[in-house]
Amino acid sequence: MKTEIRYKPAFATIFLTLGPGETITAEAGAMTSMDSQLSMRTEFSGGLIPGLLKNA
Repeated sequence: MKTEIRYKPAFATIFLTLGPGETITAEAGAMTSMDSQLSMRTEFSGGLIPGLLKNA
């Protein structure tokens, strides 16, 4: 994985170059764009009750 930080300091953005089979985990709303060749998998983590309490 290669990383490059651009647009610092106010609008710092990290650009990642992933190798075959590499993955990343990003928080909801943190990823602004991706290459069309990448696939995205989403999952609900933390359980139902904690998830509901976060939104309350």
